[in-house]
Amino acid sequence: MIARSWVLDASVAVKAFLPDEELADEASEFLDAFESGLIRTVFIPEHFFAECANVFWKSTVRYRLSPELAIQKLEGLSELSFSVVTSIDNRIEALRLAIETGISVYDALYVSLARSLRLPLISADAKLIRAVAPRFRDIVWLADWESASH
Repeated sequence: MIARSWVLDASVAVKAFLPDEELADEASEFLDAFESGLIRTVFIPEHFFAECANVFWKSTVRYRLSPELAIQKLEGLSELSFSVVTSIDNRIEALRLAIETGISVYDALYVSLARSLRLPLISADAKLIRAVAPRFRDIVWLADWESASH
């Protein structure tokens, strides 16, 4: 069975490329399902790769990754065929949501994108999920994505 499409939070993507992270296996399984066609389309906002690059950079500062390995991981992530969506149409809603919930505008852009596409948002960011779950029921914790995709 082909699962529905998703909006992907960077918190999930980077875990697949940082195997010592909690939920790294689940993140890898999600991306594997996408690459194999079990997941139709994965949408990301345009700032997604910058956010991932920042996580990989932090990993070099904390001596978890060499600079060369951080670049390789970002290149590997960039090879995935995500559908990049501009944030121009969601910027006002994202700002309102950030103000109302206390999340960053960057996180709010994922929620706004998912709302506008009427798709679930998969995240490994517990703070984000706690903040928006009362307003946006279609946000899915990474560990629960398989049961939510049917």
